[in-house]
Amino acid sequence: MISVDVKLKGAAETAERLRQLPKKLQKKMLRRGLKNAAKPILKSARTNVPVKSGALKKAIKVRAGKRTKGQLSVVIGPSEKWFVGDYFYAGMVEFGHNIGKRKGSHTENKGAIGKGNVIREWKEGTHYMKNAYEANKDKAKDTLATEVSICLEESITELGGGMKPNG
Repeated sequence: MISVDVKLKGAAETAERLRQLPKKLQKKMLRRGLKNAAKPILKSARTNVPVKSGALKKAIKVRAGKRTKGQLSVVIGPSEKWFVGDYFYAGMVEFGHNIGKRKGSHTENKGAIGKGNVIREWKEGTHYMKNAYEANKDKAKDTLATEVSICLEESITELGGGMKPNG
């Protein structure tokens, strides 16, 4: 998957206001913002993925990523890892792959790469996820900033304008 660190310019005031809220509320806002920010990338990836049966297209989803202390993330794709699970071929479609058997008894190719190996044709990947990210990364960053700001304003209104200390 593609890993991206987002640093929002001019967001120092928003970040400071966000830090004043309880930790649970902070995480909730950021998760909501990340999920909504991923939607344009998700839509583009589903549009660009090659379709044979439609299973891979349906499998592309936004999921919660691994959590570490102080970091939240989302994963856009058919699973959390490439080349595993029911949609193992998603990695082959994205990155490319060799066509044909790994080893064979084709006499015309013996000794070409090694004993008993065959020269296999390379099928270039479509890079549907990478292209979706590149086309929508700025929109995603803007959406994240907007979503967090909206959530922050809603939370401040719900809390009655008074900020509770971190906890």
